[in-house]
Amino acid sequence: MSVDYHTHHYRCGHATGVMDDYVEAAIAAGLSEIGLSDHSPIYHLGDDPHPRPGTAM
Repeated sequence: MSVDYHTHHYRCGHATGVMDDYVEAAIAAGLSEIGLSDHSPIYHLGDDPHPRPGTAM
């Protein structure tokens, strides 16, 4: 069983591609399962309330 539960996509701010791209790549790679997860930005470590406007959890 081939799986991948750790993915990065555009919401993390340091990767590209939409989630559909990752699903299609997983199917092409023969994965039986994929998890769409990511690292969440840490907003409380600076003065800017949202330092990376293109990111989300």
